[in-house]
Amino acid sequence: MTASRTRRIAMLLLVAGVVVIAIAAVTRASGSESRQIVTRSDEATSARPASTHAFSVFLRPRSSADAIDAEGSPQTVPGAATARRLDIDPTVGRAWLSQDKDLICLTVVGNGGSGTNCGASSFVTANGIVLTVGGKTDDAQQLVVGAVPDGVGDVTLKGSEEITVPVRENGYASLAGDVSSQEFQQDGATVKVALR
Repeated sequence: MTASRTRRIAMLLLVAGVVVIAIAAVTRASGSESRQIVTRSDEATSARPASTHAFSVFLRPRSSADAIDAEGSPQTVPGAATARRLDIDPTVGRAWLSQDKDLICLTVVGNGGSGTNCGASSFVTANGIVLTVGGKTDDAQQLVVGAVPDGVGDVTLKGSEEITVPVRENGYASLAGDVSSQEFQQDGATVKVALR
């Protein structure tokens, strides 16, 4: 081998070594800057469905009391196996909130009637969900039951009268007359939903 050829090979190996070191340094630097740090609470939050972000009642461990009873026709309720019983006055009725795929459903039994109302999760988590059972539209004995997102302290039902009802664990219930809308405060804004 000639001396010039040996110098060229040495120079080539030196350049290749510098390039490898530079690539390793860039990879290590960019990898550490872009690596996401995830805490356990972040993992738990991101793994939860959107409905549980808005309705903490779904975070409560499920018990036998959460099963929708026969009068609520659980075989017809989407997500009946996920249902959680809402904390409403048992003298006026019973209510459950369930979730299935992109739906959140409210099932109510009471006041001589029963039914289920479902809505898209994105709408319900922002606006709540309401169902009226029993009585007649102009009857002051209609049972109005609703579920609203976490952080809502009370709901105003508007119609023939205006009634403010307290919220407990996402749920509320009232014997009311002709109700045309529900209104509540959340994050400093008024959320108003027309019911018909």
